[in-house]
Amino acid sequence: MLVWLGLGLLTGFSDTWLTAGSAVMSVVIVMLVAVLENAQRRSDQAIQRKLEIADALADFMCETNVEQQQVDELRAAVGIEHRESTGAVSKKA
Repeated sequence: MLVWLGLGLLTGFSDTWLTAGSAVMSVVIVMLVAVLENAQRRSDQAIQRKLEIADALADFMCETNVEQQQVDELRAAVGIEHRESTGAVSKKA
């Protein structure tokens, strides 16, 4: 910021100075948006992997001596999270 202001003082706050400042800010904004999009994509992928693990755990629990109620609760939780992560809207009567 101080460098940009110093250059502005040296160039007399010319149109070139303003254009360069705008270009730099545009590049910074595009880079920040790209970083945020990448973070969102990675978060979505992590949620999907966790849902797959929870679903596999429910399948494993069915084959072991675990109460069916616990298996049903896990499957319900996976279903709710899957619907929320895909953006599906549930309808209530």
